[in-house]
Amino acid sequence: MAKAIKNLLNPGILPAISKRILMGPPLRHQYPIHLVSFSGGVADFVYSGDEATIVQDFNKYGDIGPLLGLALEKPLMMSNGSSPGRGKPFGQR
Repeated sequence: MAKAIKNLLNPGILPAISKRILMGPPLRHQYPIHLVSFSGGVADFVYSGDEATIVQDFNKYGDIGPLLGLALEKPLMMSNGSSPGRGKPFGQR
């Protein structure tokens, strides 16, 4: 799912897996994406940089938010190695 989300943020032909999670039309990409934000359990792990070490960390909200947050942090990591939660816009070098 994390890879499918990252695919949605990049211009080009969407792989089938990314198309399957869409609830509407794909982004038009008429302008560059500079910032991606998250909320809830996903945000807790994307922005904090915390590592989940026990099962309760992953079951904190009763959904996949923490797992998705951990999975998204690396695909959205900037080329300079900083995390999206560290104040760097998406894709900034």
